[in-house]
Formats: sequence, C-alpha cells, structure tokens
Amino acid sequence: MDVVGRGTELETVNAWLRGAARGGSDQPPATTAFVIQGEPGIGKTTVWSEAVRLARVSGWSVLACQPRPSDAGLPNVGLTDLLRSVPDENFERLPTPQRKPIEVATLRREAEEGDLEPRAVGTALTAMLGSLGDRQPLLLAVDDAQWLDSASARSLAFALHRLVDRRVRLLAAVRIEAGAARHPGVLASFETTIGRERLQRSTVGPLSVAAMHQVILQKFGSAFTRPVLLRIHRAAAGNPFYGLEIAREIQRLGPPQPGLPLPIPEDHRELALLRLGRLPRTTRDALAKVAAMSRPTTADLDLQALAPAERAGIVRVLPDGLVDFTHPLFGSALYASLSETTRRTLHRELADREAGLEERARHLALAASGPDEASAEVLDRAADAAASRGAAEVAVELKELALRLTPPEDAAAVFKRELQLASRRFFAGDASGARQQLERSLASRPAGEDRARVLLELASVLWNQLQGQQALVMIQEALDEADSPSLRAEIHSRVSWITEDCALGLEHAEAALALMSEQDDPALYSFILHNVARLKLYAGYGADHGAIEKGMRLQREAEAWEVSTVPAFWARDFDDFRTAISRFEDLVRICRERGDEASTSGMLAHMAVIESLTGNLERARELAAEALELAHQTEQETWIGVALCAMGQVYARSGSLAEAKGAAAEALRTIELHPDAAIEGLARNVLGLVALSEGNFAETDRQLSRTGAINDALHVREPPDRFQADHAESLIGLGELDRAEDLVALMESRARAIARPWILAVSARSRGLLQSARGDQDGALAAMQDAMRHHERLEMPFEQARTLLALGQVQRRRNERRAARSSLEGATAIFERLGVRAWAERARAELARVPVRRAPADLTPTEETIARLAASGLTNKEVAERAFVSPKTVEANLSRVYEKLGLHSRAELGRVMSERERSTKT
Repeated sequence: MDVVGRGTELETVNAWLRGAARGGSDQPPATTAFVIQGEPGIGKTTVWSEAVRLARVSGWSVLACQPRPSDAGLPNVGLTDLLRSVPDENFERLPTPQRKPIEVATLRREAEEGDLEPRAVGTALTAMLGSLGDRQPLLLAVDDAQWLDSASARSLAFALHRLVDRRVRLLAAVRIEAGAARHPGVLASFETTIGRERLQRSTVGPLSVAAMHQVILQKFGSAFTRPVLLRIHRAAAGNPFYGLEIAREIQRLGPPQPGLPLPIPEDHRELALLRLGRLPRTTRDALAKVAAMSRPTTADLDLQALAPAERAGIVRVLPDGLVDFTHPLFGSALYASLSETTRRTLHRELADREAGLEERARHLALAASGPDEASAEVLDRAADAAASRGAAEVAVELKELALRLTPPEDAAAVFKRELQLASRRFFAGDASGARQQLERSLASRPAGEDRARVLLELASVLWNQLQGQQALVMIQEALDEADSPSLRAEIHSRVSWITEDCALGLEHAEAALALMSEQDDPALYSFILHNVARLKLYAGYGADHGAIEKGMRLQREAEAWEVSTVPAFWARDFDDFRTAISRFEDLVRICRERGDEASTSGMLAHMAVIESLTGNLERARELAAEALELAHQTEQETWIGVALCAMGQVYARSGSLAEAKGAAAEALRTIELHPDAAIEGLARNVLGLVALSEGNFAETDRQLSRTGAINDALHVREPPDRFQADHAESLIGLGELDRAEDLVALMESRARAIARPWILAVSARSRGLLQSARGDQDGALAAMQDAMRHHERLEMPFEQARTLLALGQVQRRRNERRAARSSLEGATAIFERLGVRAWAERARAELARVPVRRAPADLTPTEETIARLAASGLTNKEVAERAFVSPKTVEANLSRVYEKLGLHSRAELGRVMSERERSTKT
C-alpha cells in the first residue's frame, strides 16, 4: 500500500538520512537520533517503515526491532531483537571481556554466576556498532520505542554517545500522549546521555482531508461522499487509524444520520465509556452537554463539575474559553450512550439557552419529536448561514433536518426544500446524493414548471457525471414544460453553458438574452451576456470586450455570490496569463468561502494548464494533482477527465512524456461508456504534443487531425486549445506541405482577425518552417524574426524555445554560424531549465551540426602569425626565425593558442588554421 499524505515527514527524515550518511563531523551540530513522534494511530509506524525502506535503498545497513508492551519489563529484549541479524563472526571479533557480556545479554551464551555489568554490555555494543558503521552507514531503527526495555535503552544511549562522529544513527518512533511535553520512559535515557540537542524530532500530525480520502479508498476500494468524508475527518481529528475504524462502522451500518455523531466501533466505545464511567455523575452530565454542543465554552458549563474530567485528561479548556474533548471518540461514545428521551430533553434545554442561529436550529431539530414548520424555517436560515461561511457539509446536514421537519401536507414547502437540499448536496461534493434526491423528486412531479425546474437541475448533475447527451435531452424536455420567461431564460442559459457545440450554444445564449433585460435579474443577465461573448469568440464572430466589461460591472453592482468564470477564460485566451490566474484564484477563493467544492476542481485544472504554459511547472503539478483529487472526491466524471488532461499537459511540457501519455490514456478511458468530444479533444492534444516531442510526426498528425475534426463538428473556429502550430509542424516534418499551407494560412487569418501574441508568434514560426522546407531561407528568416518579436510580449518559455530552435535551423542553413549557435544555445538553455529532455536533445543535435568557426579576433596578431607558421609544418626554431622572436616566445604563444582553440596537437592546429583561413574568405 502506498504511503499517503506523509510527503513532508518523509522528506524531512530522508534529508536527515542523506546528511547522516556523510558522517557527523562535517555537519555540526550532528544529530545522532531522529525521533518520529505522535499520538496513537496517527501513522508513526507507517512513516518509520517507509523511512527504513528508503534507508536500505540508499545504502544504509539497518538493524531494526519493534518492541511490544510486554517487553518493557524484560532486560535486553530490544537489544536481542536489534542484533539478531548480526552474524556470529562480528561477536567473535570482539575481545573476550567484551564478547561475553554482550553474548549473555543477547542470549547467545549461557549466563554465569554474578550480575551482568551494564557498562560492559555498552562497551561491547559500542565496539560492534562502530565496526559495522565503518563498512557502511548503520541505522538502528526502533519502532514503538516507548516499550523498549530500560536495559537496552541504556546500552544504546551509551554506545551512540561514543559514536557521535561515526556513521551510526538511531531512528525511533515513539508514542506521545496528548499534552505530553517530553518523551516518555526510556527515551529520557537518550536525552540525558546523548543530549537533547542531538535528537531531531518530527511530529506526525493529522492527515489532510485529501489524504484521508486516499487512505479510505486504498483500504476499502471505495470512497464516501465529500460531506461524509469531512465528517469522518473531523470526528477522527485527522487520525488515519480512527478514521478507518469509523469508515468501517459506516460501511457496516449505512449512511450516518443527520445531526447525530458518526458511529464508532463498539470496542472503542466501550473503552471510552469505561474511562467516563469512573467520573462522578455530575461530571458525566456536564460532559453530555459538551458532547451535544458544537462549540461549548466555559460560559455554558459548570466548571466545578467539569474539573474531574479535565484532571483525567478527557477534556481540555483552551485559551479562548472553548471546551473540547481530548479526542472526539470520547464525545461520540458518550452521546451514543444517551437514551433518546435524554437526548431530546438535553437538546430542548440547550435550544432555549442558545443564541447562535446554527446551534439553536440544530438543537431544535434534535429536540423535535415530529414535523415542525417553525423549526424547519429556523433550520433554513441556519443552512444559508452555514453555506455563506463555507461550511458546505453543515449546510447539507441542516437542510436535511429542515426537510425532515417539514409537514408532509405542505407540498410547496417540501418541493422547495427538496430542490434546495439537492443543490446543497451537489455543491458540497455529493453529486450522487444530489442526483438521487432529484430523481426521487422528479418521479413525484406532474408536468409543469416545478417538473421543468427539477429536470434542469438534474441535467446539470448528469453533465458533471459525463452524461452530456442525456443532459441535453432532459434540458430540452424542461424547455418544453417551462412557461415563465424567467425560467425559460435560465434553461436556455444553462444549455449554452453545458453544450460544447458553439453554434447550438450561441443559439440558446441569444435566446436567453432576448427573454430578459438587465433590470429583471442583473446577475443572471451578466452570466448570459458573458456566455454570448464567449461563444461568439469561439465560433469565429469576433471579440466583444465591451460585453465582458459590462457583465463584470453588473456582477459587482449586484454583489452576487456566484461570479462568472468567463472573464478568467477571456484573459487566458488573450494571453494575459497573470490576470487569468488572478481571476481564477479569486473564483476558487469565493467557491471555498461558500463551500462550493463542486466548482473548484475545474478551475484548478485550468490554472494548472496556464501555469504549465508559462513555465511554472512545480506549481502546475500541484494544481493538477489537487484538481484531480477534488474531482474524485466530488464524484464529477467530467472534471476527472478535464483534470487528467491538465495533468497530461503539465507532464508533456515538463518532459515527462510517459506520464503524459498515461494521463491522456486514462482520460480517454473515462469517456469510453459516455463519449465526450471536448475531453477527447483535450486528451488528443496531449498525445499529439507527446508524439511531436518524440519526433513521431505521423502520430502527431493522427491525433491532432482528430482534434481538428472534433472542433469542426462542434463549430469551433477560434479554438481555445493551442494545438494548431503543433499540427502544422508535424505536417511539415512529414513533407505534406500543401496540407501544412492550409493550416498555416488558417492561423494567419486568425492572427489578422484578432491579433494576440501567441497566434501571431506561432503562425509566423509555422510560416518560417514552411518556407524553409520549400527552400526559401530568406523568407523563412524574416518570418522567424517576426515570431521572435511577438515572443517578447508572450510569457511562454516553451514556445519561445521552440521558435529559437527553428530560427537556429534557418540561420544554420543560411550559413550564419555565429547567429545559429546563439539561437540554438538559447533554445537549449530554456529546454534544459524546463526539463524537456527530448527537446533539449533536439536542440543540442542541431547545435552540433553548426561548424565551429573561430574568428581571427579570437587570437592576438602575434598568436595568429605564430599559429599559421606552426600549422604550415615549421619547427619552433624555424617559426622563431621567421617571426623574429625567441623560441621561448613561440612556445608561450602556441600554449595560449592551444588553450584558446581547445587543441592538443600540431595536427589539430593544422586543420583548424586551414578552416579559419577558409572562413575568412567567405
């Protein structure tokens, strides 16, 4: 099983291993021991085990032991296990006074009369470990070191203290209970003997939500919805052991009930209740309130009654007055043990006292014994408040409770809350739950406006689950049933957004715009206005910058919480990458503040592609990985495909061609059951760039011809994906110059219609490549120089390097050697910085084809004269006579000539000087 979510911890210990392998004397102050510490179940052993594996892989010899609780009282058990794999000959090399004690201590020899002298064991261990460490770095690895027996701990500390300048180190994992300030038990021996400054510590903290998702997925083969995942993460406080235990109980018992704590395994519950049962009754009553409240404070509780629980380490009072269990399992166990009547009474009492909206609403719901519209309305307001602060899973829970308390005879209220709950589920990342909710609602709706609204929302969910065709059919059905202009405008607007066909999308966007004015609904009008501009641009009808600015102004004035993404894409499409990133970052921030996890993944994926285009590859990798992880968590197949394609772009532009192929192939697999032309096009763009990088022009043509066909079918005449220059280059490489001419002419017409740096640069580069292939090197040079001027306004280093490479090729063909070398060296430097090995090798190969021509100015006049005379075959004496200098002056000048020209013999000198003479005549 892969190690998940522990990259930082492993990098820290790996850096320590690398430094320690070089020896302690060159890295003062040397750290002798590395201690991995953390609470029970947090993953210390996982990190320790992986660190041991990494040590072995990197050349360490490892002696390891894993003590158990029963070992702590038995002398030298840990030492015996640690040295078990050491061959007998290592013991036999020790002097007899040292060998006997350590053999007795490790049960290799029968004990004789008299006590075993600990110092003798420590001395022997020092000698043995020092000998082993002289051969290769030696790591002593102890897991669960809190159970290491004290005799073994003393001997190890004794030896390590004396081997500080040798390549012998200790790696220990140790349990630290909550609130503990120092290492427990035996590790105090190391602090005292070795010195606290020689111990490096790394605390293993809680897993992130994404890492917890991966751990559960690896363990059970399936994942939970994001709202449930967030509850598991919170209940387990990020502890993977407890998180898996809770996940196992949920799988056994079914989905958790809203408003109630998550289930915990019975054995853990019993252990927690056993500790709680020892407390006074008044203390348990106070703790029940803590368990029932979201944010209990000292102002809400009887502190005197709570004091025994604080002394027992069950609760803690934080500096801001909040009261919390030291581990969430205590609260879950206590709450689960309460009777239903006791719970309702407790929540009724708390609801009467609580002033906060969300907390009061929750207590009202849990105190209710039947439908209660007044409480449902309070829950509605509380859900809105939770959503506004980004607590999406809390908003779902509160809206579920509101729906349960809605009187069934109030059909309008039930319908309204069903739709609201589905929306809350979707934005919180539970797409399947939203779909099921909407399908249930659809089944009970007669034809009409209400049913049309359900169809519209269900279609949007289906689109995100890669069922675009079914979604469009459903939306058309909604359009047939809708009567009001406002709902019809909303439906037309939604069609224009989810369809990939620019002609169809533009038709619906303009229909939506015709049904309303900006006074009717400024926010919706602004979205439609932006979408009309977007679709006109991609359909080849020009750029309406005014519509983008007006839409942004309307959204600012309306202070709408949902903001159009079109301005971010607009900045990207016009090569204003910094503005695009800034706008996407604002969108991500807004979505996260509102708890809209469903919309975040796609934005992260688009940001990743932009960062890869501009050469920020590390950031691009981080964004692509986050986008893919979030798409999986929120069950959005469409965005999984988009994120995989983004990952492929990042890999391809950073030189990881195999990984790029893998990501694109996986994206294509996601659409096997539900074809999606847009995702297919994105994936084939990646495969085309990979093939071009590998020099496989036929495969590039195959992949990108398919992308072009997809764009034609979708009526995309101004495609936002930047593949056309790649396709043109592959056609030129194949010698299909007529096809290349058509493609280059198309790019040039796009550049004339809407002048932007990228299309101007790559269309000029493609024209230069085409003219060079036709033998017109003068025309090619002019085109390449034009391309380079446009690159000055374009933050795309990979594309700039490709243009420099093409320029260098043209300059070489024109015999402009110095200029060619300069261009090719510039291209090589950029490719190497980006890590694109295939392109760097291509540039170096071109560079090697440029003849080395040394200008006469490389040598002084005296050096030039002496070099030419020597190259003609004269001896040093004869050269001295001809040049009227001494033989020593000849030797000194020739030495400098050899150094300047990189020569080693008279034969090389003759060849180079002949070439120099020819070059000066050209």
